[in-house]
Amino acid sequence: MMTWADSMKEEGRQLGLKEGLQQGLKDGRQQGLQDGLDALQNLALSILEERFTRVPEKMIRSIKNIQSMNRLSEVVRRAAVADSLADVGV
Repeated sequence: MMTWADSMKEEGRQLGLKEGLQQGLKDGRQQGLQDGLDALQNLALSILEERFTRVPEKMIRSIKNIQSMNRLSEVVRRAAVADSLADVGV
């Protein structure tokens, strides 16, 4: 039979595990989102460099500052079909 102190220790351990798991999941989602943003930013820049050779530093900074997956996906699509850098819209 568990003593009251042992019961409290176990309850505390369970609570700590639960909170640790929740924080780990939150951190993992944030890291995954950042990795996805970095990948889309790099993809957009690679497409632009391949198509237009030189990408102005201002445009590189603008793309690196975009923190929306939807917006970056749009930039990648535009980069693939744009007739000029201006057509990319960043």
